[in-house]
Amino acid sequence: MLETIVPERVAIDVRYEFCDDGLFSEERECLGAVVEKRLREFTTGRVCARKSLLKLGISPCPIRIGPQREPIWPKGITGSITHCTGYCAAAVARSVDLASIGIDAEENLPLGEGILTVISTPRERAEIYLRGGSRLHWDRLLFSAKESVFKAWYGLAGQWLDFSECDVLWGPEGDLESVGEDLFAGIFVAQLGRAWSSCTDNSSRDSQNRFEGRFVFGKEHLATMVTVPASKASLV
Repeated sequence: MLETIVPERVAIDVRYEFCDDGLFSEERECLGAVVEKRLREFTTGRVCARKSLLKLGISPCPIRIGPQREPIWPKGITGSITHCTGYCAAAVARSVDLASIGIDAEENLPLGEGILTVISTPRERAEIYLRGGSRLHWDRLLFSAKESVFKAWYGLAGQWLDFSECDVLWGPEGDLESVGEDLFAGIFVAQLGRAWSSCTDNSSRDSQNRFEGRFVFGKEHLATMVTVPASKASLV
């Protein structure tokens, strides 16, 4: 699914079944005590990540967990991992090509009661109510888009954003593109409440408070991706 919308220079591996083994001892140690479901999700994510890295010519290596539970990539690599029921993926790129990547996958189902109010701005909720529809659950897509934005943001700023600091605008609903059998893709833009350069010590970087992304959906799942080019801090 995500492989249909990845840009050039991004390597991706996708799995629809979860793995029972495939971890380095260092990865298992840093994960700590977890339930079996979490262990299988983590394992599959790392397996996907190593398959993606191999596509860039990078030999298998441990991908440890950072202070905010983020994956620690090999030097010179940026990437993102996602998993949900029945789907797992990892996308990576060289840092000379992309400054950051964020991906997220979700089941194409409505959000639970009350969640939309927590994650959305009033403008976003109004747009979702207008779009409606049953083949794509826009409330879940909004959640996914913000997750991808937050992952890409964290890769740049090293800080998390609040849901209220991100306002997502969708492309025209009629502009959905068929990218496979029962798969459709579109675009979105996220405007952030603060620029990532203000959260780093590198004053030479330009302000970055706007992210562009793509989304794809089918009957069972939906997914989003945000990439930030290394050559510039703004996507516009």
